[in-house]
Amino acid sequence: GQVEGGWADCNIPEGEDYYGRLAYSWTNKNADTNKRLNYWLDPTNSGKKIMQGYNPYNSENLQEKMDISIYITPNVAKDWVRVNGLEEFSAFQYQIFSTNGAMVLEGNNTSGDNLLNVSCLKNGLYFLCIQNDKDLYSLKLIICK
Repeated sequence: GQVEGGWADCNIPEGEDYYGRLAYSWTNKNADTNKRLNYWLDPTNSGKKIMQGYNPYNSENLQEKMDISIYITPNVAKDWVRVNGLEEFSAFQYQIFSTNGAMVLEGNNTSGDNLLNVSCLKNGLYFLCIQNDKDLYSLKLIICK
């Protein structure tokens, strides 16, 4: 493997450190798909280079993250789900992944009703990835018919 860890300790500067090039391991053409970092860390191929985060020691940032409440109803679903909390966005792309990482459904929602037809999905746990022009969200979706 390219990205390998070694014992790294600032208190022992003469110790050995191992490292790898992240860019090489991201899309290594010689590795199996599931051994590339982009397969695991960017399953929707969003191409985002920066993700918003927060400092857990700064309550202002934490509150800002808590104000974002994107959720789906119903969850447990049969045929349809509604994405709630995206009212200010009229369009978004979505992809649904099975627990083994296979994309099972994708589409665009441009109607503004935020309804997704999931009637083709079998019973199970899925991950719904929603991307609008600003953000990428990932939500758990349970199908039970």
